[in-house]
Amino acid sequence: FSRDVSIGAAFYKQTWYLVPNTQRVRIYSTDITDRIEAEAALRELNARLEETVDVRTQELHKANENLKQDVARRMQVEDALQAEKQRFNQVLEILPAYLILLTPDYHVSFANRYFREHFGESYGRPCFEYLFGRSEPCEICETFKTLDIKKPIHWEWTGPDQRIYDVFDYPFTDVDGSLLILE
Repeated sequence: FSRDVSIGAAFYKQTWYLVPNTQRVRIYSTDITDRIEAEAALRELNARLEETVDVRTQELHKANENLKQDVARRMQVEDALQAEKQRFNQVLEILPAYLILLTPDYHVSFANRYFREHFGESYGRPCFEYLFGRSEPCEICETFKTLDIKKPIHWEWTGPDQRIYDVFDYPFTDVDGSLLILE
């Protein structure tokens, strides 16, 4: 038989053994004060830890809900931006006038449907090559002056279809910060 007993501030483990054949009892006692205090401290620590875990879990749930709301708002904004982009591109595509973006190295980075239908696709070639079959920029082209003066210009252009076009060129900063020409 064994039991834990306290005497004052000390704790002991008492163990009684019945010795067979002698009908005597042996009593052993071991000081377990350190173990009892450690167990009490551990229980207290576990209780505080559980409280901390509960608080942190609640904070995590709240943060998670806030993130879900932020994600939902961002998705709404992205959907709205995508719809605006699509609407804007549709407007550009149905314009009854050509609209292009030219890079400083004479490449067409964007062309609306009117331009593509009248002048074809550039397939990465510079404008002077695919529009006029030239190996160098056109001498009469005023488009690229707008990059030098940083102001819009207006001029007339005879296209490869021999039609005369009333051209407006504007300096244009792309979304990545690069300078283009909106024509």
